Amino acid sequence: MEKIEKYNKKAADPKNKSKEIIQSLDIKEDMKILEIGFGGGYFAEKFSDIIGKNGIYYGIDTDIDCVKYLEKVNQQSLYKNMKCILSKPEEILNLDIEFDLIFSRNVYHHLSGRVKYFMDMAKYLKENGKLVIIDYDSSFSWHRIKFSSHYTKPKVIKKEMSEAGYSLVNSFNFLPIQSFLVFEKKKD
Repeated sequence: MEKIEKYNKKAADPKNKSKEIIQSLDIKEDMKILEIGFGGGYFAEKFSDIIGKNGIYYGIDTDIDCVKYLEKVNQQSLYKNMKCILSKPEEILNLDIEFDLIFSRNVYHHLSGRVKYFMDMAKYLKENGKLVIIDYDSSFSWHRIKFSSHYTKPKVIKKEMSEAGYSLVNSFNFLPIQSFLVFEKKKD
C-alpha cells in the first residue's frame, strides 16, 4: 500500500502537471480508454470520472498489488467502469474491444520488444483513436534520470512507433522532465 500511495502522491504533485496532461487528452464522456501500466491508479480514477457510466476504462499492470488496489477502488467508485488486467511485461492481450485512447505514462522505458508490442496493440485502437506515450527524457537538464536507464529519448520513441505503424500527430512540451507524444495508426 505504501508504494501505491507514493505513486499517487507523485502523480498528483502539481509539478508533474497531471491536470494539464488530462486536459491535453481531450477525454470525453463515453470514451473507451486503455492504460498501459496504471501503477497506483491516479489517472485511472480521473479517467473513470470523466468517461462516466457508459465509458470503459481498462488498466494493465504487472503488479498484483496495484491490480488488487484498483479493483477495490472500482468497487467503491460511482460508475464501476474500471477493469483491471494483471499482465506479464509485453504480454499480448486478448480483448474484444477497440479504444479511443491508449495511454502510457512512465512505462515505455520498461518495455522490451516495443515495436512488436505496439504493432500488436494497434488492433485495439479505433481508426481515429490516439495512442499517447509520456516517458522520461534524458535530454532535459541535469536530473537523476539522466544517470539511470529510466528514460527513452523522444527520437527513439518516434522511430519505434513509426516502425510499429503509427504517425506522430501531436506533441506537448509543458512537462518538466518528460516527453509527451501523441500517435495515430498510419493511414493507408
